[in-house]
Amino acid sequence: MKKVFLFFSFLMAFSHLFAQSKGSWFEIQATHSKSGFAASLLNWNYTQYESGWGFWNFNLVSDQWAEAVAGPMYGTKLKETYFEFGIGVGIETDDNPLRGSSYVYTSSDKFWGLVNFEYGGSAEWYLGIFEFKINQIGLGVHAQEYASHGLRFSYTTKKMPIYMWIVPGYNLQGKEFALTFGLRYQP
Repeated sequence: MKKVFLFFSFLMAFSHLFAQSKGSWFEIQATHSKSGFAASLLNWNYTQYESGWGFWNFNLVSDQWAEAVAGPMYGTKLKETYFEFGIGVGIETDDNPLRGSSYVYTSSDKFWGLVNFEYGGSAEWYLGIFEFKINQIGLGVHAQEYASHGLRFSYTTKKMPIYMWIVPGYNLQGKEFALTFGLRYQP
């Protein structure tokens, strides 16, 4: 598995040299409930070429679990809306370390949305977000396994590439109220 991880890391680093567009973000995410407090550090990187094809990778580290997933992606703009999809494979900290992932992303000047499904040795995982943008404010819905399901409120700063969000809602797996929030740096 280390060879697979190193291969994807090398592929992502090398692909940036020839890319038309590339980007990344780093996020601290936390969920607080009666059961306790759980925090994670997340990182997303992508490289896209003029053809629309590219590569992506996602990394997550918490005190109990970690994963690294990478794969091909394709994105295109139809009228005023951008659409993107990707699939990937990677490793996680489990006795059966193989992990797969797929996502669909869309955005425009007025909204953005993301649906992500993963499956691996530890279990499945999902994330769904749909958010309307009004200047620097965002309002939408958020569903994330082992975190909050509910209304999502966000704010993007003007002077720095910082995006903050909060979801007061219900944790379906823990069957309790939870507050999930994040702070993202997107250079």
